Amino acid sequence: MGTINWGDKCWVTTIFLVNDNKVLLTMNKNLKTWIPVGGHLDVGETPEEAIMREVAEETGLDFEFLP
Repeated sequence: MGTINWGDKCWVTTIFLVNDNKVLLTMNKNLKTWIPVGGHLDVGETPEEAIMREVAEETGLDFEFLP
């Protein structure tokens, strides 16, 4: 993966968590709609690290990335 230009951009990541053919979505209060789990990257964080943190924060679930 290339390096991220942090500059003045807002970097986010998201993931579709699937179990038994069901997808976990969260209600976004600002957008007033259902969205996949995700959020902003902290400076120096990889997208994979950010999504693992976001899943833990938002759901408390453990998961594995599929190859």
